Amino acid sequence: MEIMGNLRSFVSAVRRNRHLDSMATGIWISNRAALELLDPELRQKFKAVLLEENLWPTSINGFPFGGFHEQRVKENVYLPDWSSSARLDYTCLLAELASVLLLDAPDPFRKCAISTVPLGFKDSWTEQKEIQAIKNLHVAEEYFRKVSGESDVNISLCLEMEPGCVLESTPEVIDFWKRLYAGSEVAAGSKQPETNHEFPAAAPQALGLCYDICHQAVMFESIFDSLQSLAQAGIPVFKFQISSAIEVRWPSVLSDSPDIPDLDSGQSPDPLAPDVREAADIVQRLRPFCDQRYLHQTSVLGDELHRYLDLDIALKRADAPGRGPAKGPGPQENAASRSHLAHAETSNAQAPDSLSLEHLSSDNFKGKARNLWRIHYHVPIHLESLDDGLEDDEAGEPSRSIDPESERPKETQFIGRADEKKEGGSHPSDSIRNTGLFTTKNQIEQTLDYLAAFGGRQKFAPVLEVETYTWTVLPESLRDRYTDVVESIQKELDYLEQCLQKRNLLG
Repeated sequence: MEIMGNLRSFVSAVRRNRHLDSMATGIWISNRAALELLDPELRQKFKAVLLEENLWPTSINGFPFGGFHEQRVKENVYLPDWSSSARLDYTCLLAELASVLLLDAPDPFRKCAISTVPLGFKDSWTEQKEIQAIKNLHVAEEYFRKVSGESDVNISLCLEMEPGCVLESTPEVIDFWKRLYAGSEVAAGSKQPETNHEFPAAAPQALGLCYDICHQAVMFESIFDSLQSLAQAGIPVFKFQISSAIEVRWPSVLSDSPDIPDLDSGQSPDPLAPDVREAADIVQRLRPFCDQRYLHQTSVLGDELHRYLDLDIALKRADAPGRGPAKGPGPQENAASRSHLAHAETSNAQAPDSLSLEHLSSDNFKGKARNLWRIHYHVPIHLESLDDGLEDDEAGEPSRSIDPESERPKETQFIGRADEKKEGGSHPSDSIRNTGLFTTKNQIEQTLDYLAAFGGRQKFAPVLEVETYTWTVLPESLRDRYTDVVESIQKELDYLEQCLQKRNLLG
């Protein structure tokens, strides 16, 4: 099996380089691989490899059902969704497999967090699908409890929020959790009672969340507010995906700068203006991040928050006169569609060969709606900037990446939908001085700050897993710096370890 080869070639090499006798690891097991591992002989061989290499799979990626490395994955990664029996069967198979693989594990490794699709793709979701998904999740939850009790391995099922999915924001998760445990009437759409919801006291808890930091950074959620809200709602986070998104900081040509001529007055922009040239350069550097394999959901933050299903769509709309995000949704988009990604767009369009200088300084880009983009593209977590090969001089030092929430008054902080944004206060881009391609590394550090402050109140220690799966599809300018995958992974783990040590989060 390919999994066994990868464990020996990459994961074991990382363990040896880090001078560890044994190491927790995360693995992706597709449905096809899980079915193959029903064979007793192959299963025993797989377990033997893990034992020989002293690796313990405390995290299993059960999100992609199959074909995660195909030429085109895109929204197919969400299939089958949780209304399907195939998703239920696959997930329960992973739970049973985890109990076998960890049966002989020492105490620190006797747990496995299995991440899964956050119900399904939002565009294709229906009320009927939700009703069936709730039934399937209850079946899975009971099965996970059963397997955990019989094996004495704590196995948890973790819904992973992701932009473009049914559960993409913290408020959506909290609302769904109420429906999940409120019975069939509420699941069918009846009104929620205005009372504090009490969740079942059955132990052990088996259903919770995988919190992917990259995903929630793209949603522009406040880490502290999000995690506190989940804790107050009694929703456990069993796994944190330590991941970083791309943050694009545009030059002043994309704001109401007096140096940019007003096109409505008949003046022509100067294509040689420094800000115009810099914006054009950023666009050219963004184009290689568009690919036909994965979705790269893109959020554009300004006076309003606009979301696009893919980076190529955001760039294409920017290149079309009168269709920039500053203009808001088109007339065909209703209030509901404004609350999430512009799903009416397709993700098949190629990125434009170029973005004309005229459009870069036209009213498409006027206003602050073009000053800050975040893109769902997992980049190395130890980087704070993608520009000019810049890396941190010292791992673990505070990042200079902009945190929109820290830049706005407390009363204007928001979580969730674009149309829930509150008025007042300064805009985060007002204080941005650097331009170019950065990362959301500071969101990782804020998550660790939260765990340092409040993690001791939890009944369990969550799994922390670095998830940078893009090494082989990074644009050439970045990929050339990471040809040694083992060394690259070790850099990320070294950075994370120093961050954890600084916060006294290592045992």
